Amino acid sequence: VLVWAGSAAAQDVLPRSEAATINQIRPSIEIDITGEPSEDPVGGEDRPVDVFVPSSYDGETPRPLLILLHSFTISGVIAESAWALKPTAEERGVIYAVPEGLRDRNGNPYWNSTSACCDGYGSGVDDSGYLRRVIEDIQARWNVDEQRIFTIGLSNGGFMGHRMACDHADLVAGIVSI
Repeated sequence: VLVWAGSAAAQDVLPRSEAATINQIRPSIEIDITGEPSEDPVGGEDRPVDVFVPSSYDGETPRPLLILLHSFTISGVIAESAWALKPTAEERGVIYAVPEGLRDRNGNPYWNSTSACCDGYGSGVDDSGYLRRVIEDIQARWNVDEQRIFTIGLSNGGFMGHRMACDHADLVAGIVSI
């Protein structure tokens, strides 16, 4: 299901560039997969956010931004390992971010997306506000095309994408919810 919260045309979402091989892909600009707080964390919280910036990024041309939202019990690191979207982000010139939700009492990663999913212990965390701050922080650090900001998520991550589209239609152009 593809839900558009904005007016971007489908052909403008991910422009094609020369195909990249795995060896041409440079490492992410900011990676904190260890959970160690960085001096200047993306989003302003001590949650890991992996931000990949394609090698074609020049700082002058606005780039689309894609946010991968993991499902319940699956971390962003594992989600990226399974989805492997970095090569496509490199090929298409997309800034790509993989934030982490919080962990519940049982250690399961989750997003507090709706009353139906998945804040089972009632933390009340504002993940919608957090993800907005992540997007705004990425916009402040890199040249992001404001008309092409998207989320993609599976299950709980899909619920969170819908929440972002509803709460932040001024910011999110579209979502993919699987």
